[in-house]
Amino acid sequence: MTLSYNVKDDGMVRQMNEVYADLFDGNEPEEKAARYLVKKIRKACEELLPGPAAVMRYITALTRRCSADGRFLEWRSPTGFFVSNRYNRQRRVTVNLLRHGVRIRHRVGDGYLPKLDKTKAANSAPANFVHSLDAAHLVRVVNAAMEEGISEIVCVHDSFACLATQAVRFNRIIRTQMAMLYARQDHLRALGEQSGLSPPPYGDLDPLEVQNAEYCFA
Repeated sequence: MTLSYNVKDDGMVRQMNEVYADLFDGNEPEEKAARYLVKKIRKACEELLPGPAAVMRYITALTRRCSADGRFLEWRSPTGFFVSNRYNRQRRVTVNLLRHGVRIRHRVGDGYLPKLDKTKAANSAPANFVHSLDAAHLVRVVNAAMEEGISEIVCVHDSFACLATQAVRFNRIIRTQMAMLYARQDHLRALGEQSGLSPPPYGDLDPLEVQNAEYCFA
């Protein structure tokens, strides 16, 4: 799932090791083997999921172009919330401590510098953009549900829960709001307007069909 969030090899190794530890009583693959598997997994994901991979590269390219101009990638979510993909270089200082008469040095963060952290900004932008759209969807769902008297709602990011007697209607609201969110506006194209880059080619899925996806948000 995190491929389209621009996850790096180190992150994939950590995720894979967690799964291995759960499946094999805490045992993890050797470092060399883990990195070999990660490369194979990444290649398979990009072949099977070319759309998400292309979107990830597109948003990363937008961020790098903004960084080259000395600015941050910024946008407004569909609910009007302003988002700035703002990452500055961290200021680091050396702290000297004494432990049993032995001096120990630690490098710690102490605020931020004016200079952009271009790498961090590029790596984080795809996930931040997707999360901002998920948040907009959540807001729309809650507002629409409240209008129909569904007020006992639990939301965790992109997961929803309600009373069992209201579940069928609530599920319909979730799907309808998602369809409306993407049918009425081209969010990727709007994001690229600030940098002059066109988004990758889209597939042929009609966003309105999400309303009929029976097992979506089941």
